[in-house]
Amino acid sequence: MRIKLTPDRALRVEKARLNDVPALVLRPADREPVGIGSPSRQTDYSNLPPCYTFVGEGEPFYAETLQYVEDLRSAGVPAEADVYPTNVHAFDMLYREDAVSRQAISAFEQRFGDAIKKCETSAN
Repeated sequence: MRIKLTPDRALRVEKARLNDVPALVLRPADREPVGIGSPSRQTDYSNLPPCYTFVGEGEPFYAETLQYVEDLRSAGVPAEADVYPTNVHAFDMLYREDAVSRQAISAFEQRFGDAIKKCETSAN
């Protein structure tokens, strides 16, 4: 499924507020962006959608990822994270054939498929 970009939606490269890093932001053209490059840097989680993510137990973003999921849950946003035995960030893309990568990819695809079905159901 693709997001249709219309005049009221725009994909823009904007400067992230916290560290002046370019960030891709999908937003209505006439409004401020709802997020920056790293959603974990938000302070108001109330309008964010449900979240599923995964992280390696020894990778650099381990603590930040789990804190983000906890912050979402505290704000009432459904969120879950799986932790895998690896110290490589993006292991699922770098080592796609490894068993741990296949497991992570499968879990992500399952949850993404479930989310799409919920969107389609609620749209009808």
